Amino acid sequence: MSFITDKEKMVDFFAMDKFHFLNYYYYLTEEEYEATKKDVLIRSGHEDAEMLAEDWHIDGVEAGKIVQSIMMTEWLLNKK
Repeated sequence: MSFITDKEKMVDFFAMDKFHFLNYYYYLTEEEYEATKKDVLIRSGHEDAEMLAEDWHIDGVEAGKIVQSIMMTEWLLNKK
């Protein structure tokens, strides 16, 4: 289940990498993290969320930070 409506968690979602986020929110599962990431990609208008999510893992940490920054910007602009 996605936690996209939880403002506090979403701020941390964009500020932390996956490892630190899941350690901080120890009660959340990797599946919940991935569901939220997919939800953010879909809501941000990316048509192929599955491929983008896979690319995020394959391309390494720096690519993940770039994608995360883009997603955060889009999410902040669209949440008004």
